[in-house]
Amino acid sequence: MDSKIKYGLIVLQSLVIVFLCPGCVRKERASENAAIVRLTTGGNPVIKEGSADPSIRIFGDRIYIYSSHDFSPENEFWIMKDWKVYSSGDLVNFKDHGIVLKGEEISWAVDPDHCWAPDCIKKEGNYYFYFPLSDKEGIWKGKIGVGVSDQPYGPFEDPLGHPLVNDNDKPEEYEGGFYNIDPAVFTDTDGRSYLFWGNGVCFMAELNEDMISFQSEIHIINIENHQGYTEGPFIWKKNGSYYLLYSRSGGTAYDVLDYATSNNILGPYQYRGTIIGHGMKGNEHGSVFLFKGQWYVAYHDLFPTDKYRKTCLEIIHYRDNGEIVPVDPTREGVGWYNASEVIEAENYFEKSNDLEYKEHNEKDFHMSSIRNGSWLKFPNVKLSFNYENNFSARVASGSGGGILNVVIDSLDGNVVGELSIGNTGGWKSWRTLKTGLDSISGTKDIYLKFKGTEGELLNLDWFQFH
Repeated sequence: MDSKIKYGLIVLQSLVIVFLCPGCVRKERASENAAIVRLTTGGNPVIKEGSADPSIRIFGDRIYIYSSHDFSPENEFWIMKDWKVYSSGDLVNFKDHGIVLKGEEISWAVDPDHCWAPDCIKKEGNYYFYFPLSDKEGIWKGKIGVGVSDQPYGPFEDPLGHPLVNDNDKPEEYEGGFYNIDPAVFTDTDGRSYLFWGNGVCFMAELNEDMISFQSEIHIINIENHQGYTEGPFIWKKNGSYYLLYSRSGGTAYDVLDYATSNNILGPYQYRGTIIGHGMKGNEHGSVFLFKGQWYVAYHDLFPTDKYRKTCLEIIHYRDNGEIVPVDPTREGVGWYNASEVIEAENYFEKSNDLEYKEHNEKDFHMSSIRNGSWLKFPNVKLSFNYENNFSARVASGSGGGILNVVIDSLDGNVVGELSIGNTGGWKSWRTLKTGLDSISGTKDIYLKFKGTEGELLNLDWFQFH
């Protein structure tokens, strides 16, 4: 059948359905959006089905995962027919919000089975979902569209009816290869918003206030001294510096997520290093986010195949000079803690606003600026079967010290023990102190609360239940 005739029949059929039952289309999508709670006990991957290229956004007190939806473990190529959204408030239990947009619903889609890496942002009450559609017929091409919704989980509607970025859009002066996929949106502290994208080269343009059109021309983002740039840009800001995350080599090698920094949104960016990578061939793509005072990198696994990838999370830390310490992929993931092992204090899940971590004079990091009323939260602490109600902590104090209370269940829950900490001989003079706790067992939410006089009380490196 001629494609134009086929498309006309589909449109006519849709119009008949809407005319006879105007609520049917919306009800069908609403049923797809029915929330399914996926309860897990922690660990990677956090999403068990195909959920590659995760872009994490924080709306309210939840994270939202905007990812590619790898269609099947049997895929021999990257086949994605739609986009789904997942959310969580604790990084352990995730809600599946269902399909938020299908490739076949995009009127300008050449191939609806190539719904690749998306991103989303909120502005003035609306959520803007940026998505690429790929076309592998002939020379690889890509187009980027935008969907709009009043909910972070859609459904998203295409207000333009055409791409925001077409397959041949580029700066006039650019003569190299490019592929318009992998959009990443960023709103700066001054309220101006930008879209980054590109395979082969990183492009960027400023968005208008409507978020569905461009205010500026397309710019080329220069990354000085990089070890390779392929695709998957993602940008965020910390302490006045712009951070740009990207895939070094795509699916052609043992890929890693590298990053670069700049003092200007336009660059040039300076290569700083690698955040995470796998020891096997396959593309990597992800994002970095701040949630409840902790920083994370989101990425996807490559097991058992790089054609059916699943979202994973790890904690990351910044050195005093802004560098990010590389991390390895783990099966443990985030949001829970093994109490039989040393728990690094800087790997908290949540903290009071006054706390911060600093580079350690011995190794790694430690929590500092601990004052009266400061607290740290470590949820889902799994106590081992041979736990004997002992608690140890590595601490240092150059003041009169203070008291560390171990609290369970909630910030105002039961105090099961306390550790008195005096002056250890200086802020870098570390001692391991021990105390006993009331009998507790199983998996507990643990809070460390600090009491003392005015000023800084102590530094905390790590603690352990044994």
